[in-house]
Amino acid sequence: MRLGLPCFQHRRFAPIAASILFVLSSMAVSAQNEDPSGGVLTVTSRLVTLDVTVLDKSGNFVTDLNKSDFTVYENGELQSIRNYDAFNTHQLPPTLAASSINGAADLERLAPDSPVTILVLDEFNTDFSDNAYARLQLKKYLLAQPAVFKQPTIFVAATDAGFQQIQNYTLDRQRLLDALAHLPGVLPGTLMRTANSPEGMAIRFAQTLDSLQQIAKASTGHKGRKNIIWVGRGFSSIDLQNEPAHQVDLVQHAAERTVNLLREAHVTVYTVDPTLSTKLIAELDDTATNVDAAVFAAETHNPSDPFNGTVSFNTIAPLTGGRAFSMFNDLDQEIATSVTEGSSYYSLAYTPTAAIDPDHPYRRIDVKVDRPGVRVITRRGYYSLTPPPPALSPNQELKSEGYDIGSALGSGIAYTGLAISAAMSPSNPASCIVQVATRDIKWDTQPDGTTSAHLTLVAVAFDAHDKPLGNPSKKDVVAKLKDSGMLDQLPFATLTVDIPEQKNAKSVRIAVRDVASGKLGTAELDIPPAH
Repeated sequence: MRLGLPCFQHRRFAPIAASILFVLSSMAVSAQNEDPSGGVLTVTSRLVTLDVTVLDKSGNFVTDLNKSDFTVYENGELQSIRNYDAFNTHQLPPTLAASSINGAADLERLAPDSPVTILVLDEFNTDFSDNAYARLQLKKYLLAQPAVFKQPTIFVAATDAGFQQIQNYTLDRQRLLDALAHLPGVLPGTLMRTANSPEGMAIRFAQTLDSLQQIAKASTGHKGRKNIIWVGRGFSSIDLQNEPAHQVDLVQHAAERTVNLLREAHVTVYTVDPTLSTKLIAELDDTATNVDAAVFAAETHNPSDPFNGTVSFNTIAPLTGGRAFSMFNDLDQEIATSVTEGSSYYSLAYTPTAAIDPDHPYRRIDVKVDRPGVRVITRRGYYSLTPPPPALSPNQELKSEGYDIGSALGSGIAYTGLAISAAMSPSNPASCIVQVATRDIKWDTQPDGTTSAHLTLVAVAFDAHDKPLGNPSKKDVVAKLKDSGMLDQLPFATLTVDIPEQKNAKSVRIAVRDVASGKLGTAELDIPPAH
């Protein structure tokens, strides 16, 4: 067993503010205009949904609980449970073969309510040696799994250049092993150049949050629970004590917006830190020899406000209902535990009895179970209000939108915030027809009584090696309806977008963004040879 502890150094923040503001603005880290989905908290109904895992003294799942066994408190006040789903209600159909699911479309067709695993290899926050060890442990975990996974799994790498899909949703263990084997090793360039300088900390903080947000945006169309297993160091903890209020708000609010977006997309985060620290190993208490002790040491948490005073990467996991693993770096077991817990839970929902307090938006959640000696794992709280994003200039707004769309087109991940489909135009080989589900679009009623929505369509051509060719084709569309009642008769909005004329183009990817909500959908088409 390899031992290690994270370095919980808390860096002074004052010199970092300008760098973080620039990075947050350019990377669109703020979750502005996002609409809640997936049955979790909304500002209007304030329905709070919790996935709850219950373990006995031996670490086994407690599977026979009823609704009456659970008691929920918010900020110490008893809540009434409105909805209840028994243990493992939403599961993958057991008859699926390894080849059944190959991508998001198959996932939605065959397992629309199933929990899924999103494996993320963090290569921009993690030293090369620790990353090499993480790869070995990830391979060890995969080899220990059955040939047909019990949970649809996608593999993503997060690097200096952004995040990239390495393997689409699959049940095939061999596909994931092959994807890992063919993933080139990369050096963490920014980490090596800047270490813990203000610039480096700002970039890694913002890029980590952005990767989490983009993965949430990409998967938000899937109704089932999404479990991000983040294998890597994450950003360094930032000490906010004694700093100017505007600088504190900048960092703290960015973290809160990210947690809210994860919640709205029904995403739970598990963090697995491969860092080896010989100094902290020497300080390790001899009695701390189990995984629970490792998790306790890794999870930094302020029960009254998790990001008050310190913004730590390890706080994100328990806030979303997951766990932060460190100290004992038998990563394969930690990954396995995360995946298993991420698919083994009860679901509870309640409407808070207390009104939202703008001065104290964080609401602490405690779930009790009427069974001696059990351990409850669930979301520790939520922010009832999403902080406003930092003010952006018109140029920064365009850059923010472009980054969102660029991530959707360049990462290779299917974005499902908008349900879209695309087909080559039968009458014009230089364009394609795109259909967008009207239920996913945010429509606004105009003074003249019409209903409209503003959409941005972007198409990019790719060659046979999946490399982008030339400039994208962009089109802004204002879709109008005579009245909102037409939405019931019009399930899809039909639009067209030009296909970029490029030699050797083999495929085209289309992204559609709802300007009002920020939701994104993507589709991909093969280009006929005659094009």
